[in-house]
Amino acid sequence: MALRKALPEDQNRVKGIVTMLRAMDLVESVPWADHDDLVLPWLHRVVEDNLPGLMVIDHGGKSHAVGYTELMWLLLPGYLHGQPLLASACGEALSEQLAGPLAELRIADLVPKVTGETAWVPATASVVEIVEVMTRHHSDLVATFDRDGVAGVVSSHRLLRNVMAEVTPAVRD
Repeated sequence: MALRKALPEDQNRVKGIVTMLRAMDLVESVPWADHDDLVLPWLHRVVEDNLPGLMVIDHGGKSHAVGYTELMWLLLPGYLHGQPLLASACGEALSEQLAGPLAELRIADLVPKVTGETAWVPATASVVEIVEVMTRHHSDLVATFDRDGVAGVVSSHRLLRNVMAEVTPAVRD
């Protein structure tokens, strides 16, 4: 399929469609994990059900959207966090042992990684608002709230897929 430069009328059509997208159009349901739950069953569920992540409720009742990056953080021993040279030196010897400690970890072990302000948007948030929150928080998941509470999450994958579905036809023959 040959690509061509988008014409101004194509760009206006795309802008109109993309600007109509709201968080409520992109929201995905994810399971809720309790602070004291074991991690391993949740990891299996997230992977097997192809979910973008899960929501975690901490002891203070605060909710956190937890994506794959935070889940993978659990695979590394603590002494390797933020230590790329040491991780490189460990190499394959440690790779076989990565999942070992997961059987004992609880969801609470995720919360120290998911500190600070929760990445969230209202259900009426525009694509631009969602992207701003994702980039500011370095988060692939953003919790979405409506008047009834948490509606789910918007994942960067779903956001890009929907935006690109509208943009791509504008630049193809």
